[in-house]
Amino acid sequence: MKLKDTAFWQKQEETVKLLVEELRKKLLDIKVENFTKSGSLTMQGRLMCERGADGHTRESWRFCFNEQLTHLFDPKNRKWTVVPPGGQRFKGTLDNDRELTKLLLRTSNGDCQSWLQQVWERWDEMQETTVPPTT
Repeated sequence: MKLKDTAFWQKQEETVKLLVEELRKKLLDIKVENFTKSGSLTMQGRLMCERGADGHTRESWRFCFNEQLTHLFDPKNRKWTVVPPGGQRFKGTLDNDRELTKLLLRTSNGDCQSWLQQVWERWDEMQETTVPPTT
């Protein structure tokens, strides 16, 4: 299956590793600022890439701290939304970080579209080579 194109995914892995490293640094900064030895902190980021029937793509980011949604990021308008109640505790952490915002924009605008393109090209190939069932 061509979706398993290792050269393509290895290139994408570099982008993801860079993003994970930046988020890890941010998490450590937040932990030092807001938590003491007694509290643990986890962060999860999720990029959603969608492609509509018209071929246009839409990207969005969701961030959770300790499994609670706290931040949304819309790359199209470069807008952060802090989601209450959990987001109030972390207001100013992700949403004020210009370097992180630039990295999220770059990943959304470039990589998300190339990922979708790769999947759609392979999907079309798979559809063309699939034999319809006999009646």
